[in-house]
Amino acid sequence: MGLAFDGSDNLFATSWCAGNSPLYEINPVTGVAGIVGFTGIANPHGGDINPIPEPSSIVLVASGFIGLAGTLRRRLTR
Repeated sequence: MGLAFDGSDNLFATSWCAGNSPLYEINPVTGVAGIVGFTGIANPHGGDINPIPEPSSIVLVASGFIGLAGTLRRRLTR
């Protein structure tokens, strides 16, 4: 259900599971997958196994909060 590479270019995947979804490491050459452990996440989706947001996501969220703060400030000073 989810795919992600770590900093060393190891490929990991999760499967859709109602309980504790298994975490697999996949050999990108052979396609063979082996269970590394469990995620602790039920029904994982695409980005659930990548806990570090991309810098562009952080900038987008921060700019949204700045815009919201500016709007609230204008409303409160009227």
